[in-house]
Amino acid sequence: ALNNRDLVVVAWAFATASCARGRLLTAVADIATPRVEQLSTKSTANLVWAFAKASADSHRELLDALSIACVAKADNFNEQELANMAWAFATLCRPDAALFDALAATIAPRLPAFREQALANIAWSFAKAGRVDPELFARLAERASPGLAAFCEQSVANFAWAFATSSNADQALFDGLASATATRAGSFSAQAVANVAWAFAKVSRDDGVVFDALARAAVDKLSGMNSQNIANVAWAFTTVWRDDPPVFDALSSTARAQAASLTDQSVASIAVAFMKAGYFDAPLFAALATEVKARPNDFSGHSIANSVWAFAKVGVRDEALFECLAAEARRKLDALSALDIAGVLWALLRANAAEPDFVLELAAAASARVSGCSEQDLSVLARTFAMLYPRLQSLRGPRALRTRIEVRKK
Repeated sequence: ALNNRDLVVVAWAFATASCARGRLLTAVADIATPRVEQLSTKSTANLVWAFAKASADSHRELLDALSIACVAKADNFNEQELANMAWAFATLCRPDAALFDALAATIAPRLPAFREQALANIAWSFAKAGRVDPELFARLAERASPGLAAFCEQSVANFAWAFATSSNADQALFDGLASATATRAGSFSAQAVANVAWAFAKVSRDDGVVFDALARAAVDKLSGMNSQNIANVAWAFTTVWRDDPPVFDALSSTARAQAASLTDQSVASIAVAFMKAGYFDAPLFAALATEVKARPNDFSGHSIANSVWAFAKVGVRDEALFECLAAEARRKLDALSALDIAGVLWALLRANAAEPDFVLELAAAASARVSGCSEQDLSVLARTFAMLYPRLQSLRGPRALRTRIEVRKK
């Protein structure tokens, strides 16, 4: 029988070589689970890293035991082990509150001893896990900002993504990220270009020099981008109102080439981004429409709502497309928010694709959701409905909706 150290070494070695398989990991988990309390700090960190590297998130009993052990031993781990554990549990989608609280408390006062990659991994891990500790992020920004010019491209991208995801627009940090991006965007990977563009747009940093550099890099790197990267770049340039034809031309070409592999969210996001940017690229919208009609069941309710709104807004004329979107919206009506419903209703009326019975059904569904709307959403809903009302006044349902909106506003 393997001793504790050798057992972990086996798991670590196979994971490092990307050869870890289900039967091996199950055997390791079965043996290691009752031994977790006996593992050294190094073995504990290496074991959880191995399971994360192998994307083995189904071994709940082992991962629960490792999480508890990490909390108990937090003060005894070295800096690399702490960074590895944060990355591993975030990668495994295990945002255990007690674990990340213990990691934050242990890491924050020791940040001066962490190296660049560990700092970037910690920022990424806490953001990915949705465990944003204000003190930790303040110290991360303070620690990283002076040295960002020397950070590798992946670390720059990880910091940008992590702080933007956490809605933390630390000025000194983003100043450093801007400088690094402006001078080195050409050497970024495709994903790094997309993540940095998304991050700067997310925190409303419309830095012309940065987006000029990202535009050049995006055109060069688009062929290596996946559907989410393409959607993120389109969203970012639209959000900061960058009118950059070469970028949108390249985005269109890449999106058309990858249309069959685009996710439902990417189809909707790209359609909305091009619509908002004022780029009605007919071949692109035709390719996106083909994907919607080919696999409507793959689209979430929100993606359906965004897609039908974007297609109608740019003036697409495709009866089969709107019939497909209307049918799918009807099928997924329970999953639509009040704003989604308003968008669908507006789009179908604009495209002359709204059946009276479905209009009443949409109005009734929107009316039922009014009580759960925020003030901002209620205001948008009211404006949309007011704009549509002249075309709906002969129907019963919209009148009930107007009454409910007026009551809520009072």
